[in-house]
Amino acid sequence: QRIVIFQGDGSEIVQLSPDNDTIYKIANSTWETARAGFNPKKPVKNFEFSDIKEAIERSRATIYSVAPGIRFLGLSNEEQKARAELSFTNLYRNWRRIYGGRGEPPARLRELDQSLLEEMLLAGQIAMFRIAELSGGDLGFIEKPEDAEGVYSKIFKLISNRYLIGYYPTNQVRDGKRREMRVEVRNHPEYVVTGRKDYFPQ
Repeated sequence: QRIVIFQGDGSEIVQLSPDNDTIYKIANSTWETARAGFNPKKPVKNFEFSDIKEAIERSRATIYSVAPGIRFLGLSNEEQKARAELSFTNLYRNWRRIYGGRGEPPARLRELDQSLLEEMLLAGQIAMFRIAELSGGDLGFIEKPEDAEGVYSKIFKLISNRYLIGYYPTNQVRDGKRREMRVEVRNHPEYVVTGRKDYFPQ
């Protein structure tokens, strides 16, 4: 069983074209601005979230996502706005710390709108969650350096408590098409089973 631990903030999500499988909410204006402003010289590839989804499903890997930085996912709008302001401040502070306060920040940083930053960071974290969910994994947040030990300890514990199960489908045709499935614990509806929700018979 393949296991992938993927750490990132999901910001590259703006490089994907929106499609029917896109589960994050991001305005077209934000999407266009981010694509043009953050990677002006980088060619845009015509990949969609559905391409990532299919690659994850066909890989049979379980992905554990780790998102460093300020958390936005699962918080109220007010909390998200407050955290976006903090992220915005941190961007400037980090830039000045790295470059010793010399000169002005680059245009793409000066022109960055706080609401755009909030939308992008939230979209990235939703995508990171979805990637983990599709594969039966989990998402953890590292907001402070001391959070890392707890997040990775949880991942290793989840890995050590995994079960590998199989079954014989009534449909024996190996047509390579997606099939949905559901795993439950008999007589325990309160239990939550994390795992894949579909597969491709090969």
